Amino acid sequence: MADYSPNIRDEIRRAYLQKGPCQPRSYQFPQTNQSGINRHFITHWFDEHDWLEYSIAKDAAFCLHCYIFKSNFDQVGGDAFTGVGFNNWKKAKERFNLHVGPVGSVHNQAREVAYNLMHQTTHIETIVISKQAKLARLIALA
Repeated sequence: MADYSPNIRDEIRRAYLQKGPCQPRSYQFPQTNQSGINRHFITHWFDEHDWLEYSIAKDAAFCLHCYIFKSNFDQVGGDAFTGVGFNNWKKAKERFNLHVGPVGSVHNQAREVAYNLMHQTTHIETIVISKQAKLARLIALA
C-alpha cells in the first residue's frame, strides 16, 4: 500500500476487499520436506480462516486484512503473514490461531478497519457527522 498515493489507498483497499482473499481451492499444493515429512498447504484451512490467502508464486500463506492495512499498525511478530509469507505447514494451525490473537490484536484491529471501510455508514466519523447534522436541524427548528 505504501507504493500508492495516500489519496487513493482506501479505493485500492476497497478493491482488494471486494475481490476477497486469493484462495486457489483446486490448486495442487506442492509438498515441502519439513522435519523429514512432506507437508503442504491444506485447502480446508480456507474454511477455518476467511482471512487466509495463498500465493502460488511464493508457496506461502498471507493474511488479507493485515497485508492491506499493515501500514496502519506496528506489526507484532514480524511480517510472516504480510511480507515474506508463512509456509511452516507443520505448525500452520497453531500459527494461524496465534496470528489472530485476542480481541485487541493487530489482526483483529485490521479486520475492524476493513469492516469500517466497507461499511462507511457504520463508521464512527459518519455517525458523528450524521448526529451533528440532526442536532443542527433541531436547533434550527427551535
